[in-house]
Amino acid sequence: MKCFFLFVCSLFSFMTVTARQTPLQRCHSFFPDRKELQDDAIDYYLFTVPENYGQADTRQIQLAVMVLHSWSQTPLKDPVLFIQGGPGAAASADIGFWQDHPFRENRDIILVDLRGTGCSVPALCTGEGARMIALLAADSRDTTTAGKTRVVQGCMAQMKKDSVDLSTYSSRAVARDLHALKAAMGYPQWNIYGVSYGTHIAMTYLEMFPTDVRATVLDAPVAPMSGYYNHLTGNFARSLRLFFDHLRNDKTAAVNYPGLETLFYQTLHDLEKQPLEVAADKSILSSGKFILNADDMALIVQQCLYDQQLTQVLPLMITAFHDRNKPMTEALVKAFSNRLSMAYGAFYCMLYNDMLCHNSLEGYRQDAARYPDLPLHYFESDMQAAKNWPVNPRQEAFAAGVSLAQQQVLLLTGEMDPLIAPADAAQLTTVFPHGFLITLPGAGHKAGYSEEGIGLAQQFMNRPEQHPDTSGLAQKGQIRFVAGVKVSGGTGRLAADLMQLRLPVLIPLALAYVWLLLMLISVIIRSCRMPVKFLPWNLLLCTAMIMAFLLPWGLYTAIRQTAGINPYILAVGLPGAYSWTITLCHVLTALTGVLLLVFLFIFTRLPYRRLYTSSMLALVAVMAAYLYWGL
Repeated sequence: MKCFFLFVCSLFSFMTVTARQTPLQRCHSFFPDRKELQDDAIDYYLFTVPENYGQADTRQIQLAVMVLHSWSQTPLKDPVLFIQGGPGAAASADIGFWQDHPFRENRDIILVDLRGTGCSVPALCTGEGARMIALLAADSRDTTTAGKTRVVQGCMAQMKKDSVDLSTYSSRAVARDLHALKAAMGYPQWNIYGVSYGTHIAMTYLEMFPTDVRATVLDAPVAPMSGYYNHLTGNFARSLRLFFDHLRNDKTAAVNYPGLETLFYQTLHDLEKQPLEVAADKSILSSGKFILNADDMALIVQQCLYDQQLTQVLPLMITAFHDRNKPMTEALVKAFSNRLSMAYGAFYCMLYNDMLCHNSLEGYRQDAARYPDLPLHYFESDMQAAKNWPVNPRQEAFAAGVSLAQQQVLLLTGEMDPLIAPADAAQLTTVFPHGFLITLPGAGHKAGYSEEGIGLAQQFMNRPEQHPDTSGLAQKGQIRFVAGVKVSGGTGRLAADLMQLRLPVLIPLALAYVWLLLMLISVIIRSCRMPVKFLPWNLLLCTAMIMAFLLPWGLYTAIRQTAGINPYILAVGLPGAYSWTITLCHVLTALTGVLLLVFLFIFTRLPYRRLYTSSMLALVAVMAAYLYWGL
């Protein structure tokens, strides 16, 4: 027995040591609160890699890995690895998109939060997004630029204090991570889907380990030799020009938004002279206010052109800025703030280590000077802060050799992309002579996330040697501009609370409705014993209570249907078909106010005072919730 006990202890010790030495370890879900992910076939891992592959005594860091298993019982043995962009954005942030992707019909999909990002350890400077929003909220270009430079410098100082080896957060280090991960997971080959800056990482990986990869999709490809900061304002101007061309060529949109281009530049001019102060959620801005100036508007419009669905509502946004529509602008500012969340430490390390030799402050300013009417100054500080970058990166030239020339690659670009012009992506056809270049009409950045892009990527992944079928793309590339929207700043807030199931907000409303239902039943029962002179009051109260029950059903249906069409419409209001719900809310608010005044006037003569007092309180409580959302 003693020998058996020692054997068990030895075996346990061996297994423990082995587990410590195994770099790929299963772990719990990174999303414990997301039920739709808990019910799916997803495995989660932490993958340990050296921070510096060139030093034996370097510290170890961990990458978050997610494997979304194929829906097939017999999946192919070459999964698809997703490489996120940013740089500094987390692959895990896009897990909802990949959960339903048709790649899963016959392949696993692997998401990796690259070193320094997302759920990986350490994640570098993840709290800077809130500081960036606070800087944008100030009405001063110099304050924003200088403040952003200080944020970057503070992030650098914090990373140095935490003993982060800044030189190791680069595309070449990430490529080594991915090569090691493939070996640890036992795949002979896999496929790559890179997006935005992730395409630069993917190309570096292909250069270093060409035999690792069967086929590659480069979505919004960043050419290794490109100086995209040096063309940032110019690419924005090109995209904006195409946007207005699409608008003029759409007969319906041209009627709904006449002279929008002139209105856009006039609004920039007006905001330059007189910025618009709007309220902001204190969870986003402690000051509780955001001052929208011309720089802010230009940045928001540029970011909208990234996404085709945002482009569809952009005419409404420009009109709202021009009309100084505060409720709608507040909703847009809140929605925009979410786009600045990422690991800024990883962003600056990757940007400076990889791209500093191709971009410069002088190049950025020369490009911006050609477009004086487009105040896109937000990105200038990225180049200013580069002067203080403490690392002298070793620039390793991109080797566009024979190994890359043989790669099967699909280059997907968006016609409207404000960051990477299709002409820039076309440079890569010399690097990948056997690749296929497809520009999606009407699409912005990350064109592969559109319905058409998903289909093209699926075709290519199944037959990478064959050009995907592009017939019908021109017709599908029409931008469906949104018009006829009932503007309301509250729909976005309500939709966010419903979709995220924010119980602290929704439970009190549910309890108020239970209370209102009990009161409605009691009022109806008492109606037969009411004096005739109070029957009109009673009928009006019952009508208001019934309308209050119709309201949540109507709003929920409207929000669900609108989200299915284009969720960004909700930041503006509701389509005309559902505008009756907003009208109903306004009518009910007015009716509640009238009832309250009448109630106070006839209170001393009313029978069943406790019942009617309770009924009025229940109705007011319900309507207070809708006023809280701004409906």
